[in-house]
Amino acid sequence: MLNALKKLEDTYEYSSIGSKQVRLLIVKPGQEDDDINAILQVVDEDQLGNDDYCYEALSYHWGEGEDLHSIIINDEWATEPIKDFTAAVLSAQKKLYAKRHYVRPNLYSALKRLRAQDRHVALWVDALCINQENDAEKTVQVMKMNQIYQKAYSVCIWLGLDDPDFHSSKAMTFIKDVVDLNKLNNLLTDDRYIPQWASLFQLLKWSWFSRRWVIQELALAQQATVHCGQSEVHWNDFRDAIGIFHRYFKSLQPRIQNPKLGGSPISDLEPLGAKLLVEMTSNLFRTKSNGASESTMSLEKLVCQLSTFSTSDPRDTINCLRNLSKELNAVKTRSSSSPARTHRQPPEPNYKQDLFEVYRDFVEWVVEESKSLDIICRHWALKEKEKLDIGPTAAPRLVTLPSWILTAEDGSYGAGEAVFRGRKAGDSLVGLPGEAVYNASGRSVPIVQFGDGDAREWSPSPKSGPRLSLFPQDDSLTVSGYLIGRVNWSSPPIRSGLIPQRGLEKLGWTYRDASANKPAPDQLRRTLVAGRGPNGSDVPTYYSRACNYCLLNETPNGDIDTTDLLRADESVSPQSIVKDYLERVRAVTSNRVILQGRSTIPGGSPPSHSIPTSPISPTSVRTSEDLVGLGPLDTTKDDIIAILYGCSVPVILRRSSSYNRLQGYRFLGEAYIDGKMDAECMSEGHELMEFVLR
Repeated sequence: MLNALKKLEDTYEYSSIGSKQVRLLIVKPGQEDDDINAILQVVDEDQLGNDDYCYEALSYHWGEGEDLHSIIINDEWATEPIKDFTAAVLSAQKKLYAKRHYVRPNLYSALKRLRAQDRHVALWVDALCINQENDAEKTVQVMKMNQIYQKAYSVCIWLGLDDPDFHSSKAMTFIKDVVDLNKLNNLLTDDRYIPQWASLFQLLKWSWFSRRWVIQELALAQQATVHCGQSEVHWNDFRDAIGIFHRYFKSLQPRIQNPKLGGSPISDLEPLGAKLLVEMTSNLFRTKSNGASESTMSLEKLVCQLSTFSTSDPRDTINCLRNLSKELNAVKTRSSSSPARTHRQPPEPNYKQDLFEVYRDFVEWVVEESKSLDIICRHWALKEKEKLDIGPTAAPRLVTLPSWILTAEDGSYGAGEAVFRGRKAGDSLVGLPGEAVYNASGRSVPIVQFGDGDAREWSPSPKSGPRLSLFPQDDSLTVSGYLIGRVNWSSPPIRSGLIPQRGLEKLGWTYRDASANKPAPDQLRRTLVAGRGPNGSDVPTYYSRACNYCLLNETPNGDIDTTDLLRADESVSPQSIVKDYLERVRAVTSNRVILQGRSTIPGGSPPSHSIPTSPISPTSVRTSEDLVGLGPLDTTKDDIIAILYGCSVPVILRRSSSYNRLQGYRFLGEAYIDGKMDAECMSEGHELMEFVLR
């Protein structure tokens, strides 16, 4: 009997579908305690959204936990819903046209909530409507998810079950008050409403808001509703409440971060997923005069701007944003006077590739399309998982990413839930794609080579186990540029806002200058703010005065403690120029080092177009000069300062083992080198070299 029961309870097996077809999940009526019964209906994609196949698309977080909750997939429409599958089997009920399919807890609770008692409910749910064990089908279906979400008459956003500890039901109810502008002033000024604001704040930190896939799901939705437990709010109200909360966050922040109100504090709302989500989905598409819709952002910018968002499969770092890019959604127009530029489309999803292959193809496409190498300076990639998933859809192998692919987890705010812990590192110096504020390599374009061109193969291990690399893939990136100097000193990483006294000395400031009340040296003033104001603007004139104020209020050890200065200054005036200056200093210096180096310029004729393959010889040095600036946190003595063709800022490299007769280098990251940010080095006679980055 036990064997018979196991046989009957085999999990559901998918039948193959055509490349022009999709599945819809038809959830049968049921009461709260009944097992969930459903049908997987195959539909031609051109019929989606018509009167016969109206449906809602589910947007949810897969969440933690194993696939232990079962739903019953029926083969026939006419069969009555099975209220208790196990009881039906044990009672030898008539032949069962059903099998179990197991799902994770969060999806199970969503289906329970969205099921109706008196009618069928048609849904599209990725975990069920796509055979997740078939890489070929998954690739095809992922590429058409933009159509699926566009044709759904509504998108159901499932945040999760109500959490009484964070009063999520109270937050959902409060949203309707927030968007009532007649009530807003009272809600902002009356302290009785602070617990409701705190509850809303905690709700915005739920995991759904950090999912990368939700950008596509919301940006393409005709309309959307937000569900949390038994509460429901229209997305337009939810969206506007987030915008209002962001608008007044600075005034609410000190009042809602009372430990008695629960939850963890956050010092900066900028990286919060909910805030980025609203901005992105509201402005991503625009409608032209002829009614056509087009995307406003390149795939490169989408991937980089949404780096804090996570995904269960790191290969989807790119896949889930591809359909939203302007490369795939541009209105095709052609000027009569000149032909339109031909763009190569972004790489297609391919779940047979490992993570490195996906990332390498993306970087190669970005460099070719943008004619820029700045992508290697940005923290955009999600890290590889620590272990392989078991099953056909698992990545072919675990990989170690090369140094020229920087991960979001090491970026300004980290990724996922890490953003709630505040700033982790300084802001990117290269900025977002198309928004570069420096021009270190002039008008040069990248000269690159991915790998050495040799064929490399890997093979699956026996018995369909985790697949291992038999031959290591060539993960090198060969780039051309100038070696402009070497580091001869670096400070410890700047953490907790403490600028070390020794670093200030290297930038030209001593305790004697403080005693004499001297103004700060120009290179110090420029370096601490990377020669720019907020968002790449020109340096405000008052930064000089604010810098002097900070230097004259240094600690007894001669350090500048920006945290203490900010706290002291804010008690006097939250809008002061010192506060503005210090926030810029922290955004630039966090987790970077102050460095000092020496430039090297070889003698002889000006550089030619030939590319030497070895470093310059010390005997050929003609002139030299001191260099100061900011570098990545790992920067140390003897690291190399280089300017690469097509890169808008200098970079720091570390010499490693020899590779293919060329010197190998580890890429440490971007740098600010005072006086070398505006193509100065391109005409100074530095020798052109090739660097093999590993």
